[in-house]
Amino acid sequence: MNEGNKQGNKARTVVSTLTERAGVTAVQDAIGKMGWFFREQSVADYGIDAQVEIVGDRPSGRLIALQIKSGASYFQRKHGSAYRFSGKNEHLDYWLHHSLPVFLVIHNPENETLLWQRVERHLVKKSSRSWYIDIPEENVLDENAASLIASGVSTDANSQLRFAFSAGLDLMRRIEKGGDVYLSIVIWINKTLGFRGAKIYFDDYKKSAPDLYVNTYAPTHDVPEICKRLFPWAEFEYVEPVTESSGEVESHVLRIELNSFGKSFLALERFYSGELPPPQFPDPIQDEDAERTASDFYWGEEDEL
Repeated sequence: MNEGNKQGNKARTVVSTLTERAGVTAVQDAIGKMGWFFREQSVADYGIDAQVEIVGDRPSGRLIALQIKSGASYFQRKHGSAYRFSGKNEHLDYWLHHSLPVFLVIHNPENETLLWQRVERHLVKKSSRSWYIDIPEENVLDENAASLIASGVSTDANSQLRFAFSAGLDLMRRIEKGGDVYLSIVIWINKTLGFRGAKIYFDDYKKSAPDLYVNTYAPTHDVPEICKRLFPWAEFEYVEPVTESSGEVESHVLRIELNSFGKSFLALERFYSGELPPPQFPDPIQDEDAERTASDFYWGEEDEL
């Protein structure tokens, strides 16, 4: 590849990255205007770019996943009053089986248009290699869309439990590799919204800054319940006595380890990804009668018992 081609590819990569970031920023702004929490995914996973928590009077624990696509090209295929989005089958299968409802958002950086559509099986037209879904032009992602999006989000405990395992996968892998992982929780004793997030530290819980933040708020003061809901794949051990400051805040520091469910979940993830071999099928049992003919199993009159 000559120098001119290298420079051209580099320039296209920069433009593509800036366009993608513009889309994420535009969606984050729109979600913020709804009063909801937007959490960008730091690791790309089949296009799940962010998680959003629906907020009413208080944070609800109701979550959706977003796939964000930015670029004027996504607005070039119009069929009637809808824009047609095409994708690969492996991505669609992942989204349809995701523990959270998955919403596709397309962003036009030329006029800042944002449109959304929930990825549902009955809305998708699928071929052997690809699929498409139509996104109505009236599905504008703004404050008016909040009630429509929220009405389709599951609140059942089973879905939330599945999400907790999916969302904790990277942390579970980090724990499995070895080294200590600590959870620091502060409870505001006299506030209705007692739990206002947590911090996670790798190796040393006394260092100046945490390695991860858990940006989830809840109207509870029950630390075991918080841990059960956020980390159902873990078991915990206190490494410091619980401390209280001025009768206002209570501090809990715990070491996190994988429980049996977490270990099994990681083993399944390795199996799904092909890291573990499939079960071996046994060789057939040899039957000495297998070589005999059908006539061998019938008697003549002289052979009757």
